[in-house]
Amino acid sequence: MKLFPPLKEISITEIEGLRIGNAQDLDAMTGVTVLRFDEGAKAGCDISGGGPASRETPLTSPVTADNPINAIVFSGGSAFGLAASDGVMRYLEEHGIGYDTGFAKVPLVCQSCIYDLSYGDPKIRPTAKMGEEACRQAFAGTDTRTGKTAVKKKNSRSKRRKSSRVRQRNQRILMSLMLLVIIVLIGWIIINRASENGWSIGDFLHNSDTMISDAEQSGTDNADSSGGPEQWQKEGAPYIDVELLTPNEYSRPQIPIESVQYIAIHYTANPGATAIANRNYFENLATTHDTKVSSHFVVGLDGEVVQCIPTSEMSYATNSRNVDTLSIECCHPDETGKFNEATYDSAVKLSAWLCVRFGLTSENVIRHYDVTGKNCPKYYVENPDAWIQMKSDIAAQIDVDYGLQDVQ
Repeated sequence: MKLFPPLKEISITEIEGLRIGNAQDLDAMTGVTVLRFDEGAKAGCDISGGGPASRETPLTSPVTADNPINAIVFSGGSAFGLAASDGVMRYLEEHGIGYDTGFAKVPLVCQSCIYDLSYGDPKIRPTAKMGEEACRQAFAGTDTRTGKTAVKKKNSRSKRRKSSRVRQRNQRILMSLMLLVIIVLIGWIIINRASENGWSIGDFLHNSDTMISDAEQSGTDNADSSGGPEQWQKEGAPYIDVELLTPNEYSRPQIPIESVQYIAIHYTANPGATAIANRNYFENLATTHDTKVSSHFVVGLDGEVVQCIPTSEMSYATNSRNVDTLSIECCHPDETGKFNEATYDSAVKLSAWLCVRFGLTSENVIRHYDVTGKNCPKYYVENPDAWIQMKSDIAAQIDVDYGLQDVQ
């Protein structure tokens, strides 16, 4: 009793979507066969024997990426014959066939070689040129054994794949339409709820802008979350360009200051350098790791002020007083360290404004020298009268700022 009907024997050339090409050297009794798959193929293999000469066989493993292979190469020449795949790879690449990495298409080609060095001439083996010729024959669809051109048959599997792609495209379109309907419905609900509460679209947009502004302000975490540079100017501050450093352990460690007790004045010790250049030096420390140094503010040669660190965080500027001090680095035009008029005026206004903000007086304004004995700011350490005058100017500006802010 027969349990199964007899299997029909077919030729390899009858497999749909497969093209075969051959190239050989009859004198050396060796050659190459290329199996080229029109739409790629899933493959598996079994490696037997102690000395397999193979290439890219991991592509056939079920645990690797599920990418269909483009060609299989069989050749003689033992391991020498693996060179044949180089020609196949080159030919497939020239025809735009392979796995698209985004930068280049890489043909997926597996190969297995037999040992035939004991036949013919062992010094002549399959080469890349021979592999390329076999691949060209496969593209032509010519079977060099019979001289006949293989005819590609229409198959139901290709039709099914095409039908599946169409179905998937239609599903994506349907999902997009459904999402659009949901968005429109949500918008309609929001507008109706707003109307019920007496809001107009203009009010809604205005409130949104206000919320965004507040969010941006809290994100920068400047000296006062209730205003920005323009508001601070009205309160007596110079214009402050907020250019916060990227958080990093070398210039912005994001260690909180629990209570501000002092305002420290420094000089950059870098004659002629601009405020933004000093700020960028602090920023680059995140990459160079040269040292740990920074400042909350830098005052430039034109009186510009750049904020580098939020006033709620510690800077690396005043040594043991970093934990409760806001630091101001001041640019200077020459080696004396004396601030020019624009820098001086902005430093006075910034110091006074910060004092009012944090409930301090001019007595809380110190030099780096007062903490460590360092000759900083140089001119105002070497000329004590100039420092006394600066503190006096800060005290006078504090009185002006209290009037501007209507603080009693």
